[in-house]
Amino acid sequence: MHPSFLRPFATIALLSALLTGTAGAATYWVSPTGSSGATGADTLTHATTLAWFNANAKGGDVCRFKSGTYTDPVKPNTNGSSGSRIRYYGFPQDPGAVVVADIYFGYQYGSYSTARWLTVPGAMTGCYQAAGMFPVADSVVRCVARAGGVAIHAQASVFDSLTLTGNVTDTGQSHFVDISGQRDHNNGTIGEWTNGALNNRFTNSVVNMTVTTTASQGDVHGMLISAAAYNTIANNTFNFTVNACYWYFFAIEQYEGYYNTIQNNTWNVTMNAAPGGSRGFWTHRDSSSYNRYIGNTVRIGGSGNLSFMASNPGSFPGTVGHNLFSNNFIRDDSPQPGTGGFFNWYDGCRYDTLQFNTMITNSGMAVLNMTSGQSVTGLVIRHNTFYATGATVVDMGGSSGDARLTSNIYYSGTSSGSGSEIVKVPSGFGLDSSGVYFSPGGASHAIAYGGSDGTPGSGGNYGNANESRWGSPLFADSSYTNFNASLTANSWAAGTNFRDGYAGAIPFGGSSSDVTPPATVSNLALSQPGASSLYANWTAPGNDGMTGTAASYDMRWSTSPINAGNFAFATQVTTEPSPLPGGSPQSYVLLALPSGTTVYVALKTVDAAGNWSAISNLPSAQTLAGSDTTPPAAITDLNAH
Repeated sequence: MHPSFLRPFATIALLSALLTGTAGAATYWVSPTGSSGATGADTLTHATTLAWFNANAKGGDVCRFKSGTYTDPVKPNTNGSSGSRIRYYGFPQDPGAVVVADIYFGYQYGSYSTARWLTVPGAMTGCYQAAGMFPVADSVVRCVARAGGVAIHAQASVFDSLTLTGNVTDTGQSHFVDISGQRDHNNGTIGEWTNGALNNRFTNSVVNMTVTTTASQGDVHGMLISAAAYNTIANNTFNFTVNACYWYFFAIEQYEGYYNTIQNNTWNVTMNAAPGGSRGFWTHRDSSSYNRYIGNTVRIGGSGNLSFMASNPGSFPGTVGHNLFSNNFIRDDSPQPGTGGFFNWYDGCRYDTLQFNTMITNSGMAVLNMTSGQSVTGLVIRHNTFYATGATVVDMGGSSGDARLTSNIYYSGTSSGSGSEIVKVPSGFGLDSSGVYFSPGGASHAIAYGGSDGTPGSGGNYGNANESRWGSPLFADSSYTNFNASLTANSWAAGTNFRDGYAGAIPFGGSSSDVTPPATVSNLALSQPGASSLYANWTAPGNDGMTGTAASYDMRWSTSPINAGNFAFATQVTTEPSPLPGGSPQSYVLLALPSGTTVYVALKTVDAAGNWSAISNLPSAQTLAGSDTTPPAAITDLNAH
């Protein structure tokens, strides 16, 4: 691992202050009909203009809007600072009441700035970098783009609770959500730390994108992550509809993307047309490595098709690897095969991990596919549930190298046979405890190992008895339409013969159910108080004690001490953080807390079987005093003598 990756987020302290106020701020009211010579004292006779505020604002100033449409953008002509942000505030209850031409925080001016509760009529510039210069520590919160997406060419910035809607009809390349730095084209090595988009957060947003392009159009990206590292994309909903696409389409594509976390998002993608070029979902190229996809839900439908590209050669073949796919639910209802397969490695595999995923496809192709002739190194595939309506579930027989398949379920809706085995792997793959295989046909063609068919659990290359076995997993519902991957009594995928008590993505809930709760968090700590925020950090517990990854947290705060008896009556945080693997350092910024108040915080953890940890230790910290935004009363009795 590169030494620089071992450091914590250097800017997390900065992020905790992005949405807080600043003492001593001057507030200016602006109006669509204001005067640049006015004082900005109110919206009646003294309102100034947005252009005047942009030109004259200094750190700590606040722009408040009269409702209406403004011909100028939000675009400050200076930078704020960590203790004195420049702020633009619309109406919390109605972000559509104030329409500005754009929200634009530039590479020269606009760092440490905030925009809240505003609407733009088209796409949102957001943050824009050039020549290796980036806006820093900006925040755009609860804003709306009515006809386009947003650019996040920034460092340590927050884009939260946005609504982005638009129809892509451009003739050039289009990146609807664009998290990009400056690519160095350095032969696929990692070196983006000066010129990269770093430590940004895109969270809690809704992205509605329609694609209708018919000619002379380049790549269309729902999200582009390029020359970018340590970014978090979490708790968003992406609704993509592709009606026509002349060339390439990618739901997400990473170029030189490292250590990015894509977590707890939902994608609903309707492919009403097949793009003229490649089409990919989670696509990695040009050394994109150490990225994590955790707890996401993906649903693909329509008459076209879309496939995952876990590795793509791009400009630097052989450089993508070490990516993690964990606890995701992926369902492909498309009626035809995609480019090579459903979840594919087109450029081999280097130390990727797939675990606790449920992947189901109706396309007639395999769930997992490795392009023929590619090399595999250190691939781990463990505790997944794979369901294909076609005969073959895993098709890697044309590759070479080493991988280990452990405690998975491979369920086929079509009888297997010679040439259409359920799992095809080359010599060198480990299947000794590979899990449960099933199709309507017999067991003799369940596995093709190095081109030779065999029965699961028959020893040697075909696995140990009981840890690799043939039989029905007895899902709660095995129909494709209503598929439910939970295991029922007498399932061949449950029992003490398996090292974890079960195979597949979901623990068995019967007599062999998981009864071990996550470990209790004992080092929850609070620091870096803002006027309405606190930074929390702790060590993540596991699914069983400190082992594995838990299902979810319940984090709560109160202005009174919390204990096990009153935990349920404390205030639950608005967006729960998602657990990281046991033993990992984890952090979270609590927002919307009362100012100048002692706040108590507690945390509990639950696993996939519903086992709860005990309540954590109970830290407390005081938020900073709120900003004074009330001016002195106006003098009404001034006389000259």
